[in-house]
Amino acid sequence: MKNPNILHSSWLYAVATLVPALLGMLSISIFTRIFNAYEFGEYSLALNTAVFLSTLLVQWIQQSTQKYRPIYTRENKIDEFNSNLLKILFQVSSVFLIVAIISYIFLKDFISIGDYYFPIVFLVVSNIFFLSFSTVLQSDFKVSRFKNISVLASFLKLILPLIFLMTLTKSPTMILIGTAIVQFVFVASIYFKDLKPAALEKQNRDSYKSFKMKFIQFGLPMVGWFIANSIITLSDRYMLQIFADERQVGIYSANYSLIIAGIGLLTRPILSVAHPELMNMKYETKEEKKRIELRNQSFTQWYFILTIPIFFFLLSYSINLVNIFLGEQFHEGYKILPILYLSLLVWNAGLFGHKGFEILSKTKVMMILVACSAVINVILNLLIIPKYGYLGATYASLLSMITYPVSVYFLSKKNIPWKINFLSLTKTIITSLVSFKVAYLITNLIKNGFIQLFFGFSVGTIIYLVLMILIKGITVPNSYEKRVRIWLNFLKN
Repeated sequence: MKNPNILHSSWLYAVATLVPALLGMLSISIFTRIFNAYEFGEYSLALNTAVFLSTLLVQWIQQSTQKYRPIYTRENKIDEFNSNLLKILFQVSSVFLIVAIISYIFLKDFISIGDYYFPIVFLVVSNIFFLSFSTVLQSDFKVSRFKNISVLASFLKLILPLIFLMTLTKSPTMILIGTAIVQFVFVASIYFKDLKPAALEKQNRDSYKSFKMKFIQFGLPMVGWFIANSIITLSDRYMLQIFADERQVGIYSANYSLIIAGIGLLTRPILSVAHPELMNMKYETKEEKKRIELRNQSFTQWYFILTIPIFFFLLSYSINLVNIFLGEQFHEGYKILPILYLSLLVWNAGLFGHKGFEILSKTKVMMILVACSAVINVILNLLIIPKYGYLGATYASLLSMITYPVSVYFLSKKNIPWKINFLSLTKTIITSLVSFKVAYLITNLIKNGFIQLFFGFSVGTIIYLVLMILIKGITVPNSYEKRVRIWLNFLKN
């Protein structure tokens, strides 16, 4: 398969996601050594709560922005879009703050609010603006600016909380507060440079009302989708707290966060390219829908080529990875790393599959499908977690996450079909299995865990790329293929 445009665009976004993902892994490594499993478990629950509330409040705005901003740009109405978007964000954040304050007044005497309440509120408000403004940059294909902000913000999200922890108090709440402050700094930067604040005064009420209705009609069904998605990805943490304890929450969350950061290195670049490109393609005629179908098939194929090898790498080296990146109290979770990765690999594949529904604004279908997966997830968690703890939560996630892409694959055939190149997929799976099995056999005698991990990944990756070129799993210029064959013949002789 050959598509240099995808590779080039993905590389640009990779710069914007590589450093943040690596810093994310570094932060996990640091914080799991500062806090014990119980403290990290409490922090994870607080962070998950902030993520869930942010999803509820902002995802419909992000999805609608990606849908309608290109249209307003083509019609030279970008000032109108910016003005109305800012009004929506201010309204949503104001309502949230009012509800949060009233809830605190009425609930503080009845339940234990804890130290996390207002840091969570502060983080959610910063998420509303930061995530929405970042979506604007992606929708406008401002790759360089998006890259700079992503990298610098991620760096400061690590440094500022560490400064707070060393100078103020050793509490996980400092991580939430530091993250929120950093995000507000970049919100101000994007606001003044990219969203033309003077446009706030230009538009009338009718324009805003029409704009808001468009966002609601398209985006609100997506809120249901993201709420169900949050249930699938976050509910296990709360159930572990109920049926087990914060220690298991901490172990599960630390390993889950490690996988999220790692898979983000591979998936975010291509997803960041695929979404705005596919959403900007016309879809009125059969020919245009066919072009979308083929383009999405290409994105999906590259996604599998990039992500599947890591699953087989984790089967052999997950214990090395955990020993290096996580504190000692979290090491026992190494056995769930490959399963969690496979769960997210399959789930993220479905994000390509549902693009046809998204393009045609059939978001209700998406919501129903993900709601079914969420129900399955909750039922499995209730049945398995009380007996098997975080290991049960891992398998519940795998089984429930598989149902979404499978159902999307079959139902998409009625609209814009999600095509998968199964020949390429088979080649990728077999080649990945062989490559990292051979790599493990070669590096098995190495005693140092870090050196074994490094050489295992390097050797496995080289074998994988060579085999994929030879079996035409990846199409490269003939000159490169000839060089590979010459090199192999030299080694054989």
